[in-house]
Amino acid sequence: MLQNRAILNEYKGVLFEYLSAVEISSRYELSDTLISNIDSKKLYRYSHYEKLILLNEPSWMILIEQAAVKFTDELLMFLKLSKIEKVLNICLQGNQQSKNDKETDLLLETTSGNYLLSLKFYKSLSGVNTKSAGIFSLINTYFENYNPKLILTLQNDLCEFTYLNYISFMEEMFQVMNEPIIPKSKMESNKDYCLRVNNLFKTYLTKHDISSYPGKLIGEYKESLLKYYAKLSKYIFDIFVKLKNENPVNFKKVIVSLCGFKDASQIQCIVTHDEISESQNDIKIIRENVQVSFNSSAELYSSLNSIELINHKNTSYFEIKFTNYLLQIRVKPMNTFTTPGIKINCSLKNNISSRGRLDN
Repeated sequence: MLQNRAILNEYKGVLFEYLSAVEISSRYELSDTLISNIDSKKLYRYSHYEKLILLNEPSWMILIEQAAVKFTDELLMFLKLSKIEKVLNICLQGNQQSKNDKETDLLLETTSGNYLLSLKFYKSLSGVNTKSAGIFSLINTYFENYNPKLILTLQNDLCEFTYLNYISFMEEMFQVMNEPIIPKSKMESNKDYCLRVNNLFKTYLTKHDISSYPGKLIGEYKESLLKYYAKLSKYIFDIFVKLKNENPVNFKKVIVSLCGFKDASQIQCIVTHDEISESQNDIKIIRENVQVSFNSSAELYSSLNSIELINHKNTSYFEIKFTNYLLQIRVKPMNTFTTPGIKINCSLKNNISSRGRLDN
């Protein structure tokens, strides 16, 4: 069995995008064009991913294939496309798209215009990941439409707060391991001190046979890490509240971006499924298991009349609630916790099971 489930899940998402493109292209006799536009190394990877999924979770391949078919059916109805309207080309991300357009998974070129499709394939009731940024660039990246001086100050303060609390976290871990705390010199910055002591921190963890992966920590070690994440989450929450009050109009634009929309013409395609087991191999059951819905930036923006920021004390996340949507902002490690660099992950939930169709 493949050990890293996160990698396997990533392969499922990539295969869903590929098989969706294959299914759409087959409806318009563009299969050869699609394949010719895909690099041979990518085609090999798709084949490799499929073999791994068939080896580890064969029922998933049936689900992915059926999801691609149902998604295509729903998409063509949503876009009001038929064989009368000429589809000129279908491109997968990374083949013929701009390097700056990281949100688009499929580009559908038709005689009436282009459709930028962002595909989200995930388990029902879960949030769909939309954005991710490092804590040392979070404010600069997503609040660029604010006063530059204010944003620079807030980002610098967040960086300093992060280094300071990472130091406190390391010191707590040193105490639990009964290891000496390395003193910080008066002229040394918090950042430089973190870099100097961090290797020793890793050495101590190895010496005491303590994992550097958050999910494997227990007892006081786990408590110290969660307390550190909670402090960062609350600090970022306060920044969001400040910026919402500073400029509510700009804040709405930030939310739209955090929800995964970079281009106003982009369509977010949400494809969800229930959990399946290896005993569920009936195609009809599996296909009915799949639900498809669509979001547009215009629709999302129109739902931002009432915005509520909700802090969850002593946790690593807070939420932004608005009509029919819930955006979660969560503090997560880049991979291990043995670095002051932290990832801020955004995920979106909505409770709408169906969407109206686009007007041409």
